[in-house]
Amino acid sequence: MELFEAIKRRRAVRQFSDKPLNKETIEKILQAGQYAPSPLNSQPWHFTLIRNKDTLKTLS
Repeated sequence: MELFEAIKRRRAVRQFSDKPLNKETIEKILQAGQYAPSPLNSQPWHFTLIRNKDTLKTLS
């Protein structure tokens, strides 16, 4: 997919499924985040995976 096409197709999602993601999908998402560009290659991000709904509610 070309860049312009990807930009045109992007959507904001406001409703999410309760279906859990499998481990492989989560790993791919995290890996994609690690490869995202950053200024001066500073890579300032940290990832936290929360699976427990009560913990998520407490943090949100």
